Amino acid sequence: MYFPGREYAGRRHLRGSLTPLPLPGKGDSLNPLSLGRTQAFFARTSISEATGKASCFRPRRAGNSRTPKSRPTTQSCSARREQFADIPRQNAPPFPKAGKYTGKAHCSMFPLDELGSPEVSFSLKLTLRTCAACLVLHAAAAVPLARWSSSGPALLRRTLSFLITLPLVFPPIALGFMLLMFFGYEGPGGRLLRETAGVSLVFSQAGIIFAAWLAGLPLVVKPVQAALGDPELERLRQAARVCGAGPAATFFLITLPLIRRGLAAGLLLGLTRALGEVGMSLMLGGNIAGRTNTLSLEIFNSVSTGEYRRAAALCLLLGIVSLLLYLAVEFCQSKKS
Repeated sequence: MYFPGREYAGRRHLRGSLTPLPLPGKGDSLNPLSLGRTQAFFARTSISEATGKASCFRPRRAGNSRTPKSRPTTQSCSARREQFADIPRQNAPPFPKAGKYTGKAHCSMFPLDELGSPEVSFSLKLTLRTCAACLVLHAAAAVPLARWSSSGPALLRRTLSFLITLPLVFPPIALGFMLLMFFGYEGPGGRLLRETAGVSLVFSQAGIIFAAWLAGLPLVVKPVQAALGDPELERLRQAARVCGAGPAATFFLITLPLIRRGLAAGLLLGLTRALGEVGMSLMLGGNIAGRTNTLSLEIFNSVSTGEYRRAAALCLLLGIVSLLLYLAVEFCQSKKS
């Protein structure tokens, strides 16, 4: 088998033990096939030094009538280094000097300076508006939905309970696709909203708010439903009605003060869920930069574009907010117990 540069290796190993052949002249001919194996090494080396080309002669085997094929010219490692030594290194950072490297070349793990960019500022403002709107909507819908899903006709109670629990048991991205088909331009819900109110939920901030509200609704209704089912609360409500209190007075003076801890815990849980909503918001809002990208969607966009510093800063911000909300939920649960 032929190895590039084998003649040079043979010459190094046999240097000093044998005398190399003289260089052939211009008109001389030297057939290495008639020489021995060791002398053929020196013959090939002499021919390559005389002509400036690598030799490709190899002793022909017995019965082999094929002519030797030409092989590409080989270069040594030193020749390749000299060839590419003058090529400048483009877009390559300078190497740190020995003994003076302090680790500042690596970015900090959570760079807070990324929070001042326009994209992050818009996402933060949109997330705050969405959370504020969801907090108001959850507070308004939690008690009625909890009461209707725990009392009333069996069919209405089961249907309403199923619809409230659906965001917990159904994948958010699939539920977002169903909402997109229902509230789309040609969907029945989208056509009804467009004809009656002149609004559209698809690819708008209203769709972002609706998706966040729907995602956090089960976490708000379930604690309130459990609080309304307390037997002690039912006895106090009946006593207030016997004493002549109306439904409104019974609700604001008896029911609401007794369920305020469960309502507060549910609102905090719903707020946490609305803060991290991605699937339904991605489908309904469309993740349009500068229009419908919340903090969670901005983390997705930053990772997709390779801006890991911004994604790390946003994750740190959401982690701090989630920790504060968790401590608030634990406080409400401890006071309730």
